Amino acid sequence: MQGSQNAPLLAAALAIGAAVVLPIADSEIKRLVVVYPVLIVAWIRLALMSAFVGAIAIAAQGRQVFRPAAPGLQAARASLALFAIYAFYRGLEQLPLGESTAVMCLAVPLATASSHWLLKEHATPMQWAGVLICMIGAALVLRPGDIMFTPAALWPLLGATCWAGFINCSRFLGRVDHPMTTTFWTCFGGLVILSVALLVFGGRLPDFADTGRFLAIGALGTLGQLMTAAAYRYGPAPLVAPIGYLSIAVAALLGWVRFGDALDWVSVIGMAGITAGGALVVSVDVNSRAMPAPERAADRVSAGSP
Repeated sequence: MQGSQNAPLLAAALAIGAAVVLPIADSEIKRLVVVYPVLIVAWIRLALMSAFVGAIAIAAQGRQVFRPAAPGLQAARASLALFAIYAFYRGLEQLPLGESTAVMCLAVPLATASSHWLLKEHATPMQWAGVLICMIGAALVLRPGDIMFTPAALWPLLGATCWAGFINCSRFLGRVDHPMTTTFWTCFGGLVILSVALLVFGGRLPDFADTGRFLAIGALGTLGQLMTAAAYRYGPAPLVAPIGYLSIAVAALLGWVRFGDALDWVSVIGMAGITAGGALVVSVDVNSRAMPAPERAADRVSAGSP
């Protein structure tokens, strides 16, 4: 359970590690999606995660993992996760890594705002202020109407919207299903949907030389998720969750070093706004009793990087 052991320094170290590891995985994905179809890249990553998560879930839950209490909502959650991943990867095809990551980090503020109507969960004035700051930051990053704006910028925004729906589904499912069951069905359901899509649309299979890179994104993604879950075990959400927004700065740095992405001051200010607003939203956790702690931890982690 979250905070079951009080070791704040360890929790902070794990959260920082996750905020570094996950953007590294995303930078590898950005390299791969310019060579391979997004469907192939997403399918391989989900296949690796499904194998890992499936083994853990079955060991922990046994056959119960195959009997969710809300199968329809589980299917909706898996679909939203899949659409978010696809949209994020499509954005990475054309957009800088830092901007794409920053826009995806809108998911938690969007989930907080929409849960007011969908789940009857009431945010505090401070959280609404954080949502507004995030929206202003996103406008500075995307700059609709500006000459630098391209339709590709809508992909991570769509991804953040889908991930916000994913988070709200998680909040409800956390009340009726074990978090391990939910995680299993999200990975497995997304893998099934992608497998059908690949049968219909096809796609170039990975070259043998790139096998290691595909294995790396699966391993790094899994490691990042495990580090975040462990961080929530050893420290409270107000400490751990804001650290996750460090991933924006790490992604911007990786984009500059690996891809030569240049950032102007408007984008930097916008990304800082998303970071500050998002940290404000998650640090004032009015929904702390809405779902089990392991589920909350998974959602906080994945807000910025599916």
